[in-house]
Amino acid sequence: MIKKITLIVALLLTGCSLVKEPENTNYSEVFMEENSKTALEVINQAYSDLNNRESLDLTTTLYQRNIIVPVDLSDIPMLETIDQCQPLTDQHSNAAFIGICPINDKYQAQIKIFDLNEDFWSSGEITIQYITIPNGSEYQDVIDIATPLLDNRQNALDLLFGYTSVCLNDTEDSLTCLVTDDQQQGIDYLNVIKSTASSIFSQEFLADYETILYNSNTAVWKLDEQGLHLTLVNDMLIPAFQYEINTIGAVSNSNNLLTINCCVSYMNETVNDVHEIQLIDEGEGYRILSLN
Repeated sequence: MIKKITLIVALLLTGCSLVKEPENTNYSEVFMEENSKTALEVINQAYSDLNNRESLDLTTTLYQRNIIVPVDLSDIPMLETIDQCQPLTDQHSNAAFIGICPINDKYQAQIKIFDLNEDFWSSGEITIQYITIPNGSEYQDVIDIATPLLDNRQNALDLLFGYTSVCLNDTEDSLTCLVTDDQQQGIDYLNVIKSTASSIFSQEFLADYETILYNSNTAVWKLDEQGLHLTLVNDMLIPAFQYEINTIGAVSNSNNLLTINCCVSYMNETVNDVHEIQLIDEGEGYRILSLN
C-alpha cells in the first residue's frame, strides 16, 4: 500500500512580456471561490460514500487506493459550507484544490480535487488524518503483540527474497545464484525460510507471494537435482515508512482479527495520516495479515 507525488515544472520561453502571477497566490482558495457549491457537493459525496462503504462495496477500492477509515469512525458528518475547509498550497501537486476539512474533534480529512465532475472518486483523493498524533499508552497489550512482528518483518522478507543468501558461484554476469549444491540441503533451506516467514506473516499474506517465490518460470527459488537456485532480485522490498506502534489511536478485535490504527514515520518524522495494521490469530498466535 504507496503515495504518488507528481512534480510539474513549466518552462515558458518567449520574447513577449508576461503578466506575472503573485508568488503568494493560493490556487485552492481561488478554486473554492469559483466552485464552492460543486466542491461542497463532491466532498459530501465522498463523506457519504465512506459512511456507506460496506453497502456500496467500496472496501476493496479504498484499500487499493490506500484510503483508511479508522475503526472508531462510523459516521462522518456532512459539511454545511465549503468555508469549513482550510485551503492549502502544495507546490508538488497538480491538484486544483487541496484542503483540510473537519470530521470531528479527533479526525480531519485532507482532500485533493484534480477536476470537478459528478464522481469524486474519479478525480479526487482523501486522506483521513489525526488532528493530534495519539499517545497509544492505553493500548500497551496490543503494542506488546505487534512490536515483535513489526520488528522482524524485514528480516522475514529478506529471507523470502534471498537478500541475505550467500551464493556458491560467481554471479557477476549471472541472474541466478546457486545457494546449495545438494537437493536435500535445498529442501531444508527452503523449510527454514518458510518457517521463519510463517512466524511473522499469516498464511493468507504469504499465499499472495507463492507464485513469484516458488511456482513460476521466473520464480525466486528453484529446486532441482543440482541444488537450490536463487533468481537475483535487484529491487529490495524496503518499506518506505515505519509503523509507529506507540501512536495507536484505535483498535478493533473481532473473530481473531486485530485491526490497529496508528501513524507512520518517514525519515524519522511522524506524520498524522491514519494507517492500518491487521493481525490475525491462526491458532499459533497473531501474524501480520495486512499493512496499509
